[in-house]
Amino acid sequence: MEAKHSPLPWEARPSSNKGNGTAWRDIVSTGAAFAPCYVGEAIDANAELIVRAVNSHAELVAALRHVLAIYEGPQPMRHDTLDMIRAALAKAEGGAA
Repeated sequence: MEAKHSPLPWEARPSSNKGNGTAWRDIVSTGAAFAPCYVGEAIDANAELIVRAVNSHAELVAALRHVLAIYEGPQPMRHDTLDMIRAALAKAEGGAA
């Protein structure tokens, strides 16, 4: 059975645990049906990295599947493929998608 995670997108918010101070962030799923759902917490930089990795996962997988289909098929690499890869990598690295 495939493991599923909380609905996308996720975001990092100031910690709801006042004892953590300002260096900690809550990670929440804002794709939940009714309200943001608590996922976990981490130190600020780690929280942002986790959020970016989770949010870009689907796009990275799609881009890699697209590249694989091209290399396994007879057609040459197209510019839209490179655009997909660049956009997915930019999002994963925290840049504009």
